[in-house]
Amino acid sequence: MGPRHDSTRERAAGMMGAVGGARGIAWLLGLSLPGAVVLVTLASPTAAQSPVETPAACTVRGTVSVDEARVEVQGSAPLRLALREVRAEVVLEPGRPPRIAVLGPLRFEALPRTPLPWRFTRGADLAGGVLHVSPATRIARVEAGPDGVRADVELSPALIARAVAVPCGLLALGAVDAPTQREAVETGHLVPRRRTLALRPRPTEAPSVELELRQGARLGLQPVGRDGGFSRVWRTFENGSGLSGWVDDRDVVEARRPMPASPVAAAPVRRARCEPVEFDRPTLPEGTTVHVRPDGPVWATVAADAAFVLAPRPRGWSAILHAEGIAPAPLQRCPRPFATAFIRTASEPESSSR
Repeated sequence: MGPRHDSTRERAAGMMGAVGGARGIAWLLGLSLPGAVVLVTLASPTAAQSPVETPAACTVRGTVSVDEARVEVQGSAPLRLALREVRAEVVLEPGRPPRIAVLGPLRFEALPRTPLPWRFTRGADLAGGVLHVSPATRIARVEAGPDGVRADVELSPALIARAVAVPCGLLALGAVDAPTQREAVETGHLVPRRRTLALRPRPTEAPSVELELRQGARLGLQPVGRDGGFSRVWRTFENGSGLSGWVDDRDVVEARRPMPASPVAAAPVRRARCEPVEFDRPTLPEGTTVHVRPDGPVWATVAADAAFVLAPRPRGWSAILHAEGIAPAPLQRCPRPFATAFIRTASEPESSSR
């Protein structure tokens, strides 16, 4: 089940794809193409008939990895799990935290306690054409609000575009490499006076993007034109994203000398050293209930014919020691076995205790 799209959104997606190549060239040259930018807001199907518009939920299906997720279990303490490349849906609804519906090898719902990995499905122009993103552009945070889905977009290690409106269909699950490009400033570049800077599509329009620089960072923007008290600027980044818009001259200052970029330190790579252990992995029938303890409450069911590492327990129960991609949190270099996943393996009827 994916996000719902009305006919307007489908036409918008087609238009964005058709003009993508020409837009990229014209965008860097500071030109405009009519009809090249279409912004779509998420609204309920009945919004046109209702005086109060209610954004629809945004549902994105894909592969999820998260360091910690919380599973609420009725009649028992919550479970803390780590997920690694499991099939899932993430539901974004206004006023509610993101919700993960894991689809396999176990089925259950969880609330992420650490950031989810997000990416863009394709290149697109956002915020009235001021911000260009690519599939390699990193998304730092996503949330749904009264006016639709908004994302914090990481353009470089020191620069984030805050709360950018994003169509639901442009979001996908999955991590991309963090940007490594450092900000060098050349003579003649325009440099923000403060850590925040607003960009607008035209001098007469309100700002559509707010940039935020990390403490001590710098950003050089290439000026390509002026109109009254505003300057048109552009900048590209190594991850394929870029900026092209107008800034208030009172918010920037011209660089009188070049400022070189600081070197990028490579992050150490930590590799797990887990001793290989061979286990039998029996296949469990779909719908098998998983309990927090023998005769205890149910917190998950088995997806279609999934295989697990089991250990027999007394009284007709077996413990699930390992499920692919799911482990107790906090995640360690070698995943720990489950202590709260039991299935009934004897022929006795299951207890009614939940």
